[in-house]
Amino acid sequence: MRLVDAISGGADLAIGSRKLQDSVILQPQPLVRRILGSTYAALARALLQTTERALQCGCKAFRRSLWDALSVNCDGFAFDTELVAKAHKKGFAIAEVPITWRNNADSKVKVRRDVLAMLKCLLAIRAEIRR
Repeated sequence: MRLVDAISGGADLAIGSRKLQDSVILQPQPLVRRILGSTYAALARALLQTTERALQCGCKAFRRSLWDALSVNCDGFAFDTELVAKAHKKGFAIAEVPITWRNNADSKVKVRRDVLAMLKCLLAIRAEIRR
């Protein structure tokens, strides 16, 4: 409901964030996943020049006008990073909202398989938004 409330309040894109003070973590990720996630987010923010912290939480809501104005090319796990970075670059109003979150032990992210693909997408997104 908080995501919808943020959109109703004027945001074009609402992002659920585990990093906010009012967020509730019912079951945290293992330490290695937290380190990898923080590293990815810091690298993405640096490469894409965005300030949003929750690039990949998966909890997002957005206006249809935002979706129609952006072209998202990455599939897989960098999809939402590209959406946030392009929305940020185009000046859309972005709100981060606290969420209640629980780690999914059955996560589909596989570090060995997905890290290089995600890095490749970050570099492609960076090249596109710099044009």
